[in-house]
Amino acid sequence: MKPLIIAHRGASAHAPENTMAAFDLAIRQKADGIEFDVWKCGSGEIVVTHNRQTQALSGTAGDLQTMTLKQLRKLDFGRHKDPKFRGERIPTLDEVLDLAHGLELINIEIKGTELRSRGIELDVAEKILRHKLLRRVVVSSFNPTILARLQDLNPAIRIGLLLYEKSPMPLRRGWSAKLLKPFSIHPSFALLKKKFVELAHRKDQKVIVWTINDSAQLETCIQDGVDAMITDDPAWMYDALHNAP
Repeated sequence: MKPLIIAHRGASAHAPENTMAAFDLAIRQKADGIEFDVWKCGSGEIVVTHNRQTQALSGTAGDLQTMTLKQLRKLDFGRHKDPKFRGERIPTLDEVLDLAHGLELINIEIKGTELRSRGIELDVAEKILRHKLLRRVVVSSFNPTILARLQDLNPAIRIGLLLYEKSPMPLRRGWSAKLLKPFSIHPSFALLKKKFVELAHRKDQKVIVWTINDSAQLETCIQDGVDAMITDDPAWMYDALHNAP
């Protein structure tokens, strides 16, 4: 069985990341799912973007946690990628879930390193239920406290623990998984090992690897038996998986 193709921030190789244009393109490129990042903005809405600071993606300085959605909507999140995407606005979680409701897997990553909550876990949980996507969504985070709060709110929501090779040892090794018992483990490619995948599968956990953008990485993922691969270029990955000799 072929691993699922998950578009990293949408089809971000060809469209501005975490925009409706990128998610729409990922769907048209036959991705099985999408991955994207969420924050709670100053007026309380859940918005989809990677960075808390708006400068890098919009060219305008700002902290989205203090900005209202109305203020954020005035910023251009597309032109940094290409002039043809000028006018792309920051999407809300509701908008993305409406677009992606038919996909096999929707990976919502909650950003943030704080130990205290700003209420985003409850908001995300409510959105998942409102859109009737309990069996299609997995909520991931590098922050185990975020996942623990989400699990306390609704144990039926599937959670995914993100692992990064540059994180401190307890986070890199995913020690919190023993308590959280996540639906899936999301290691960076640098942390991927066949034994790791086998151990996760024995625990009935899925393995979703990021970010796979070349053939050598893809081949390793297939040989190691991962369940899904996150990529910037779903069109390339689809061709590699389905049209290779």
